[in-house]
Amino acid sequence: MNTSLDRGADELTQTLNHYVGDIVEEVLVFGGDVLKFAGDALLVLWKVERCHLNDIITLALKCSFSIQQEYGVRDTEVGLELRVKIGLSAGHISKVVIGDNRQQHFVVTGRAVDEVRLAQNLAKASEIILSPNCWELCDRNLIEVERIKNERAVK
Repeated sequence: MNTSLDRGADELTQTLNHYVGDIVEEVLVFGGDVLKFAGDALLVLWKVERCHLNDIITLALKCSFSIQQEYGVRDTEVGLELRVKIGLSAGHISKVVIGDNRQQHFVVTGRAVDEVRLAQNLAKASEIILSPNCWELCDRNLIEVERIKNERAVK
């Protein structure tokens, strides 16, 4: 058994856990709820009445900028550079609970989920992308954007 490889893997795991933990803490400070961890991705929700949607988009953007500023690019002790990319969406979602009293799982569906996936896929490291619906619903007077060629989403 190669203990230096094991130690390296342990250090990497600890580094990633600390990094993701710091990002989760930032999300919680801004009032978001982490719905799901999927590999190295987080799905976060800010729940709000539709009449307050542009305010919550502004809050989610402030959180995103804070995350990019603090954690956007980080060199680690294990020689790995960590980078964050963020996709934002807005709109109605549905939650479906599957299971019984012993074990339950949930699935979130809807246009907002599809669009957050689109935005995240368009994002490159250190970028924040607003999905088409998010861009339509936000307070455009507060946000400076760059158009993405052949896309309704914006950077």
